[in-house]
Amino acid sequence: MGGLLMQRRPLAGSQRATDLAALLTAWRGPAAPQQTNQASALINVARNIGGSIGVSLSNTVIAQNAQLHQANLVSHAAQSSPAYEKVLHQVTEHFVAQGSTMLQAKQQAIGWIGQLIARQASLLAYVDVFRYCAIVTALFVPLALLSGLQSMTSAS
Repeated sequence: MGGLLMQRRPLAGSQRATDLAALLTAWRGPAAPQQTNQASALINVARNIGGSIGVSLSNTVIAQNAQLHQANLVSHAAQSSPAYEKVLHQVTEHFVAQGSTMLQAKQQAIGWIGQLIARQASLLAYVDVFRYCAIVTALFVPLALLSGLQSMTSAS
């Protein structure tokens, strides 16, 4: 399963497909005045489709990576871990100070730690998607520049 996730990670930044309009313009050159409306409509369709695909892929990657990160974080939060025991004790004391019984406080502390791990996993998943978007954008910059140079040389 991990190998499959690793293969799909580069696709996460594809919401940058909205930059397709700029790439198409650079590649094909400006539209003739009588074709401006059609070109604008096609660019808007490409943006909408690219945005929809990008959002869908991003949400999928966020869900998958959140599970991946949560599994990793939970593996480090073993009950035998001194760090886990320390945090559990501190949070339990906090809930006892709030008026809970010791049993309730311990259950609330375990739930709080679980929520903390879930929030951290989600944050890491969003950071992953942001990183993938940055990588894909960085890969498209040379393509856009090369396309612009080709259209400039063919025009002269």
